Amino acid sequence: MKGRGAPDEARVARAEADLDEVFAYYDKVLARQQYLAGDELTLVDLFHLPNGSALKAFGYKGKFEKYPNVDKWFTGLQERETWVKAAALAGTAA
Repeated sequence: MKGRGAPDEARVARAEADLDEVFAYYDKVLARQQYLAGDELTLVDLFHLPNGSALKAFGYKGKFEKYPNVDKWFTGLQERETWVKAAALAGTAA
């Protein structure tokens, strides 16, 4: 990627395992509450929108679907009117 040669497959595998760990933890938290920090939307949730959207756009959609509470939470974030407008202005998919 970016002209730096082939990816280090071991590093990619470790990053994917780390992502699974985080999603598993988030899934447990989101089973009890609507958002990561409670039942109110906070910057903690909004912080995840750019990177989460990129993950979904580049083929990690299945990672979200493996964790139903994470998928529901993140889909809800992406469907917020302000995010849809911001993504449209940036020329990216929501």
